[in-house]
Amino acid sequence: MNRHHQHTSDEQLLPLACRGDEPAFRELYDRYAARMLAFFRRMLGNDGEKARDFLQDLFMKVIDSGPNFDPRHRFRAWIYTIASNMCKNEYRRMAVRRDTLARQDWDSIGDQDSGNPEQRLDAARFREAVRRCLQTLDPAHRATFVLRYQEQMSISEISAILDCPEGTTKSRLFYLNKKLSPYLQAFTPSGKEAI
Repeated sequence: MNRHHQHTSDEQLLPLACRGDEPAFRELYDRYAARMLAFFRRMLGNDGEKARDFLQDLFMKVIDSGPNFDPRHRFRAWIYTIASNMCKNEYRRMAVRRDTLARQDWDSIGDQDSGNPEQRLDAARFREAVRRCLQTLDPAHRATFVLRYQEQMSISEISAILDCPEGTTKSRLFYLNKKLSPYLQAFTPSGKEAI
């Protein structure tokens, strides 16, 4: 691990990496590679090989586009915007979108670390119920779900990444909640919403 850059902000590391500072690039890569790989896996039908290819392409795009980055913005939102746009372009190239949605793996939803077998079974059932429901969503709603509930991003971050108004993001989240709630009702205490 490069201790020289570990306290440097992402926004300060990017221009260094673009100028060929390998430790700065390595620091950015170490900070974002795992989460971006997970994002691509979820967005691309759990295709690990494709996700790894997209991850490599993403960092090439980051370096190529780095000189155009506005340092007044957050690097995190910028890299997710690039990744989201890469996925949108891939969806356009895919002949059958719904087949990809059917292979989604939502392992990060639910309590997997619990030692209680009943809780693990409930978590597995919950993940399967979410996966089945999300198969019916279009890519914009699926991306909104992943960014909000799995990446824990704010409304403003999601809006910036998906290049849509905050009202649209809120509307999508409302729609998702309404659509998913009946399917997930069995997993919530009575009177509470599923998501």
